[in-house]
Amino acid sequence: MSFNTLKLLQTQKKNILEIWMRNQLSDDGLREDLISNEELRGQSEELISSLVANLAGDDLLDFNADRWDPVIEILGGIAITRARQGFSPRETGRFVHSLKEALLEVLQQ
Repeated sequence: MSFNTLKLLQTQKKNILEIWMRNQLSDDGLREDLISNEELRGQSEELISSLVANLAGDDLLDFNADRWDPVIEILGGIAITRARQGFSPRETGRFVHSLKEALLEVLQQ
């Protein structure tokens, strides 16, 4: 990842979160019966913060590198929490995948 892209994502973390939240809250599939907006924001903020914090380095694509452990732990925790709340694996996957749309929107701007 280029230094400019990395810096952009780091400086735009709050904007990415806001775009991601806007997209999630406007999704017809949002399960407000299973998760509050505050909890959704908390999960989203925790994931984006950890992801952006781990984007620097030469081993960016080595997902077995130790520096990715916090991101993997957060994803695992979200998956467990959501399963207990009654979310399907597909709904949890859609939550994680929807982050890509926010990232792409910021990068395209």
